[in-house]
Amino acid sequence: MVNNLITFCFSCLEAAILYMITITLNKNDKLSYLKFIMLILIVGLTATLINFYNLTYHLFLSVLVYTLIYILLKIKNWRMLVYDCPISIFILTSTQLIITIILGFCKVNILTNPIVVLCFFIIILGCCIIAYFTKKIQMIINQIFSVNRALILLILFNLFILLTIITNLIYNKTRSFYGDITEVLVLLLAYFCLNACLIYVIVKMEKQKKKLKIVSHYSELMANTNLKLKQNEHNFRGHLGALIAIVENGRSLDKVKEDAISYIEALKADYEKQVGGREYIIADNAFFAAYLSYVLLDIKEKSIEFNYTIARAISEYKFTQDELIVVLSNLINNAVDEVLKLPKDNRKIILLSDYDRFVLKNTVSPTFDVSTIPNFVETGFTTKNYGRGIGLNSVIETLKKKNMKLILDYHEGYFITEIHYII
Repeated sequence: MVNNLITFCFSCLEAAILYMITITLNKNDKLSYLKFIMLILIVGLTATLINFYNLTYHLFLSVLVYTLIYILLKIKNWRMLVYDCPISIFILTSTQLIITIILGFCKVNILTNPIVVLCFFIIILGCCIIAYFTKKIQMIINQIFSVNRALILLILFNLFILLTIITNLIYNKTRSFYGDITEVLVLLLAYFCLNACLIYVIVKMEKQKKKLKIVSHYSELMANTNLKLKQNEHNFRGHLGALIAIVENGRSLDKVKEDAISYIEALKADYEKQVGGREYIIADNAFFAAYLSYVLLDIKEKSIEFNYTIARAISEYKFTQDELIVVLSNLINNAVDEVLKLPKDNRKIILLSDYDRFVLKNTVSPTFDVSTIPNFVETGFTTKNYGRGIGLNSVIETLKKKNMKLILDYHEGYFITEIHYII
């Protein structure tokens, strides 16, 4: 009974550490105090039962139980928690294995002492709390998590496997440790490096795939535009011939004038209809034009009115393609998310590339709280039901490299985002 109680207490402490790791990785995963206590008690009790019945695949069960309970307590964040919870468990488990390996090399066996284990747990918990409240550490975590979560989970899983094998080698007394360890470590290192290279290639391919998709979409639009220009050239000759026929066959000057004006107005209406349906943008920077045209297609499908003015060459900002995607995707996605909360007739986004600034404006709800604007640049703050609240932070970090700053404002029903050079 006493052993089970001790196991339960340690399991609850371990669950608390897992929770701190999870919300340090993503502040949006934070629970209310009541739900936090429920998570700790349920996970602690489940871990005690798994230990009591000595169930196999205990790590798999721990991942499954912790993830499912967390998702049930915060169902709106389930997409993030599917990755955040297993990542947290592998971080804690890998940390425990590293401590075990270090003690094994030092030939110290103190992990059987509950007091020592408690001290280790308290130290780990303290480190998590410090990381949670330290802004610089949060920024590093945000940069790491800007990569695909699945890849991070794969990296940690590989690390866990590597550490598990090394731990078993160290504590396996039946092997000639120093005789076999070199060969095994070389194989493990090769395995780990191979996975690291594979992940690097996947990340690069994903970035290139996104760029190729944008450029491919723009190339298709330009090809269609070129075809339309050729058709318009042919139609122009036909329209010119029709106007000449109206003049030549007119019975009176008034009749010629009436027929000509009617024909021209019909042409004008047809032209405006074609221009209104245009889904491409012309700009000096081909990738900038390609990206905005790619976004414009999605915006039109969502019944959003999009107006733009490019008075300053975007190339003067000297953004790389990756930087353009970081800045534009975050700002435009935020704008789209906000206007989708409004009725269709009030969904408006305005883009302006002026001579001394880059501006994006979008309509917001009449209930928009202006006092929350300063919070937008805080790490972890978000107005969405998903995401990590790191979008604007990524934009700010990119702009700092260009000696530029981000200004957020509100004016007459519009939320305004401006980019300025720092003078």
